[in-house]
Amino acid sequence: MKTVIVGGASISWIPIFTQDFCKCEEMRGATLVLHDINVPQMEFLKVFIEKVMEEKQHYFTVEIEPELDRALEGADIVICNVLVGGQQAWVKEIEYLRDMGIAHPKGMSVGPGGMMMGLKQIPYMLSLCEKMERICPNAWLLNYSNPMQCITLAAQRYSKLKVIGLCHGVMHSLEKYCEYLGVKRSDVTVKVGGVNHFELILEMKKDGKDMLPALAEAMDRHQNDGDPEFEDLTTREMYRIYGALPTNHDIHSIEFYPHFLKRWCDLKKYRLEQNDVNKRIEDQNARREKVQRYIDGKCPLTDVVKVRHTEMLDKIIHAIVANDPMVLVANVTNNGSISNLPPDACVGVNVVLEQDGYTPCNTGAVPAGLDALQYTQCVIQNFIVNAAVTGDRHELMKAMTLDPMCYDLSYEERKKMIDDLLEISKEYLPAFFK
Repeated sequence: MKTVIVGGASISWIPIFTQDFCKCEEMRGATLVLHDINVPQMEFLKVFIEKVMEEKQHYFTVEIEPELDRALEGADIVICNVLVGGQQAWVKEIEYLRDMGIAHPKGMSVGPGGMMMGLKQIPYMLSLCEKMERICPNAWLLNYSNPMQCITLAAQRYSKLKVIGLCHGVMHSLEKYCEYLGVKRSDVTVKVGGVNHFELILEMKKDGKDMLPALAEAMDRHQNDGDPEFEDLTTREMYRIYGALPTNHDIHSIEFYPHFLKRWCDLKKYRLEQNDVNKRIEDQNARREKVQRYIDGKCPLTDVVKVRHTEMLDKIIHAIVANDPMVLVANVTNNGSISNLPPDACVGVNVVLEQDGYTPCNTGAVPAGLDALQYTQCVIQNFIVNAAVTGDRHELMKAMTLDPMCYDLSYEERKKMIDDLLEISKEYLPAFFK
């Protein structure tokens, strides 16, 4: 078996992926290929991976291939976690939006920050799909890049590959909520559905009992007790109003609500801060130092990646290679899975994954009120995909006019913002500068 990581120089993703690979029996004796434009970083991470393999006594071949076509030859699974333009392009966009008064705790899924990321990422993803259809047409494409919904929608719409979008947000949220309740995750059943980073827990049961009211009470206690890590102020409010609980905590889901993030608002009242990409760069440098210390034998692996950190790649690879179906939350084209959202939108729902494809589960309807917020983002998805493919600025204007984070902007301000943001990342947006 051959697995390829497109974005193989990521200091954030590779340690977690490696831990999953070393739990996966199908990876024993297999080949892992790292592809990226940053060859020195890949060489550094290859040393790290080989040290982890030695520690875990779980061996596979690790190769570095800077040429994408060669990397894809014979691939069975391709994992994509690229960030086109890197942190350097992203920081310029986020700083511009901050100066325009746009409050972006994340800026990687929706709002003008998420839109710009999508415009850069989608053409790369479609190029990757074209190469895979030519070189390894039977391979799986697992997308971890953001904005998840737009990228995955474009890949599923314009290619014939087996593509799913994978995000750990729902999984991590459920683990946190089970901690609040004092129950094991394995003892709880859930029904989840919605656009990425705003998936809704529609049902959460233990032994047939509805656990959502108890979860809301547990959240109240954590807030009242002054829990410094409590991060569900608006999440809990939306549940009390509409009856379904948004996942991914406030830092993601708040960007979908039109009534919290007003222009020039103070994020501190929600215990949030403006996304500081420079801080992210500092964090990545710190991670690299930890990886180096581990390689040098000066710290344990748990200082680099916690034991509980996982992207479930061991289970996903097993399901695909061994044809042993599994259920997971994945991002796919809706096609009726959520009955009151558009069929041509990308949504996160329970999916049965097996060797030759996947089957989304019938999730039903999201509650009235929340469906309006979700539907708006589904329409925006299509505008962003259209804009990325055609370079049509008017499609981008349609998206920005609908987006809740831009409600306080006049038409002239939106137009200027579009022109300025496109100019900032001009080198990564050839469709807009023909």
